[in-house]
Amino acid sequence: MAIIKRVQVSIVSGGKELPEYRPLNEDTCEGMEDASDDTQVKYIQGIPDANFMIRYRVKKNFRFGRANAVNFKCFVDGKYVRGRVCTKDMYRKEGGVFNRTYEGPSGLSNSGQRVRHLFRWASLASTDKPCGQEDREKYKDLGTIKVEVWREQGGFTAQPSRVWKGLSQNQVPEKAIKGEAIDLRTCLDTRRPSEESSKWNGANVDDKPYAVFIFKYRGNDSLKALGILERPQTPQPLEERDIETLSPDELKEMARRYKAEQEAKRIKIKKENAEINLAQLADLKRERKDVGDDEDEVEFLSEQPVKRVCSIGPVIDDSE
Repeated sequence: MAIIKRVQVSIVSGGKELPEYRPLNEDTCEGMEDASDDTQVKYIQGIPDANFMIRYRVKKNFRFGRANAVNFKCFVDGKYVRGRVCTKDMYRKEGGVFNRTYEGPSGLSNSGQRVRHLFRWASLASTDKPCGQEDREKYKDLGTIKVEVWREQGGFTAQPSRVWKGLSQNQVPEKAIKGEAIDLRTCLDTRRPSEESSKWNGANVDDKPYAVFIFKYRGNDSLKALGILERPQTPQPLEERDIETLSPDELKEMARRYKAEQEAKRIKIKKENAEINLAQLADLKRERKDVGDDEDEVEFLSEQPVKRVCSIGPVIDDSE
């Protein structure tokens, strides 16, 4: 999990902290160009229509310095949605640790009731309409959850009553997010009343954030397209595996395949033999036909008449 100088931030969905994945090329990853050791960028897998929350932890031996609180400022898709505050008194009372979750901002409903808006991932709707520099700037942080950790000096005051307008769900020009493989965005659900009535007002004691956590959330297919998640490997054919490693079901499948293969070979050989027999029978019929035609023919050797030769014996004189 992402930890910087005794502070930890993670994303929780379905009751579990989501696995975090390092960018393949951190040096060229957007958001890391000017990053220091105080900034971490991680990818996480979001699921459409799933609610999520942000978990903040301050671990033992944290140094407040001149501050009396740590303010976790949260930005979702580039919009500030408040966060949580850990005061020095809270930290001490809880034994030198702090552990809170943030489900989403609170505000007034249209009926005037204070409610909690819960974070939820939604599929991104895009459009191929023209895109200008203003659009690119507007959507440059789409698909990100950013938490800035500030050490501050301040206190709580009464929270003003206002209606929370929520997050934009307009269609996004495809060219504005080209190359980022963004397929999700965050929306807000209104699900339950909230009793939160105070607001933190504090001043920074440092000239830059104490720590910055950036989570780029993407769907499963997008993470695979980016090379963050490995694509499933093609399983090795059963015939190429060691037979000793096959399960009973795999052995049955292998036997079934062998039987089917043998049956296919038998049918093929039978068909080939039948074709050979038919060819031989056709040749035999042709030969017999040729012989029959030869017997019916009459050969004329010559058209000229043949003279008969008569043989005459010795002449007997009987005149005496």
